[in-house]
Amino acid sequence: MYYLQHHNISDALQTALQKQRKGLHRIFQSLVHNKGRILTSEAIKISAAVTNRNFFPANEPKEKVLDNLLQLGIIKDISNYNEISYIIAKMQNISSEAELYPWYRRHMVNRLFALEAATWLERCNITAWNQTHIFDSEQNRVDFNGHLWDAVGFTYLYGFYESYYENEEKKKTPSFVFMEMLFHRQTYLEDVEGFVARIEMQSARMKNYKTGTRIIPILFYRTIEREAFEIAKEKGILLYSMRDWIGEFSVELFEYLVNPYYMDNDFSKKLETYLKSLQLLGGQYYNIYRELFIIKHSKAYLERGWNIRRHIHYRVGEDKFYADWLMFDHADTPVLCTFISKFLPKKEKEMLSFLENTFSKYQSIYSDVKGDFIKPKWMIFDEDGLYLQSPNS
Repeated sequence: MYYLQHHNISDALQTALQKQRKGLHRIFQSLVHNKGRILTSEAIKISAAVTNRNFFPANEPKEKVLDNLLQLGIIKDISNYNEISYIIAKMQNISSEAELYPWYRRHMVNRLFALEAATWLERCNITAWNQTHIFDSEQNRVDFNGHLWDAVGFTYLYGFYESYYENEEKKKTPSFVFMEMLFHRQTYLEDVEGFVARIEMQSARMKNYKTGTRIIPILFYRTIEREAFEIAKEKGILLYSMRDWIGEFSVELFEYLVNPYYMDNDFSKKLETYLKSLQLLGGQYYNIYRELFIIKHSKAYLERGWNIRRHIHYRVGEDKFYADWLMFDHADTPVLCTFISKFLPKKEKEMLSFLENTFSKYQSIYSDVKGDFIKPKWMIFDEDGLYLQSPNS
């Protein structure tokens, strides 16, 4: 790459990428728009990098894309926070815990909304029931057909399935539903272009293999750039605003979930307002409903001087455990908590599963990490507060 002394090398690099390396340019733009820090899986997704060369042997694999980002000096490092992989722009300072946790929490709340959106599509019969794959608690996107996606589902809508007979029994081959879910930030042009690039590659591959399978691309967004919106419409992407989907209060609700304790005077009032709003929607959004009660019950223990920790990943070798809700008492004893609604039809089964599976695994991995000196405890909450707890509590 050549540039004159009076030129800004950053501008020269951006121009060169825009012309020659569109995938890298999209990542560059995303870093600019998102304060120099994005998830590694987001970067791979936005660039339309290939995760499996068997699907697209002529296209760039994700490893080469990440290596190019480092070699060109676009990023300084591929870092890790609580098992979450992310990339940092070259000029970005190393982030502190105080900066990283709110950023991380936004991504975790985004996953809550994504789970609700996926369930909503199933209720609408757009996607098949219990067949949607969605990015996990470590923010690993769904690796499907050689690309990363926020979520992948299947549809049997009329006109979107292929019929065939097997042993005289009629069966159906569904079409794919690829989803982009951006509730935590604005949707930019590079997000839409990266989504479209992956969709078009998948479509071209299916035509080459002459399958009857089709694609429904869906984009859920918080806010969206005008140009990105126009391109999404032009390319035939199904668009859902979170305000249109959940209601006008959805953005305010999202921000409340990210940091509910910053306005103590309004805490209880706001929480009850959101719970009432969700109940008026027919109790459809259980993940968000559950999160509100976790926040409510945590607040009571915060006021007693307990320490609250959320979304903690433990790893011992290949063994992993995700603790969604932990509280530490005055003796610094870890208490693994869960919320199970009293209206849940299989409440007893859920409690048994928590104790026999979830808590047992946590005990084991905590012992491996911290030793046997401190014995973890457990608590189960419902809408009314503490329902059951460890016998030794």
